[in-house]
Amino acid sequence: MSSPPRTTPPPLAEDGKNLGAVLGRIARAPERWYDFRADAVALLPDLVDITVEANAEWGQWDVWLQHRHEHRVTPGAASAGTLRVLALLAAAHDPAHEGFLLIEEPENGLRPTRVPQLLSRLKGRTSDPATLTAGDGRQILITTHSPVALAAALEDAPDSVVFLDTVTRFGDVVRVRRRVG
Repeated sequence: MSSPPRTTPPPLAEDGKNLGAVLGRIARAPERWYDFRADAVALLPDLVDITVEANAEWGQWDVWLQHRHEHRVTPGAASAGTLRVLALLAAAHDPAHEGFLLIEEPENGLRPTRVPQLLSRLKGRTSDPATLTAGDGRQILITTHSPVALAAALEDAPDSVVFLDTVTRFGDVVRVRRRVG
């Protein structure tokens, strides 16, 4: 790998436009890069490798994806689901930005059979609440409407699922609804 661009990249942008820079930061820590690639290949079985190269001329990181039986391509040639998984994993593996990671509907673009594995791998990137200190560690908050995601979370970590009750009162009539939060 050649010299990285001069500036320190910010956390992953909401639209993922700086995914290459975040992957470049992860790639500089060999153990994290290995873990990131292992998670990506496990969730995207046709993906066999990810390469990140510094592009000093443009001051950016170039990302290459190698799928089974294909030439390597840039992320622009990948599906939206593949890019979403890579972005979620990059945010969860980024060593420079710990704290809370908020994810809405992580199952979007992913086959339902892979949702439990994605949630398990994201959970593996969180810190043990018993050892958290201020400003150190990572917690992930996920919101979803997916029954598959809810079932996986209830099976893997039932204490991590929050149910919210809402009460509506019209005169003497009380209506209670249970919502999963």
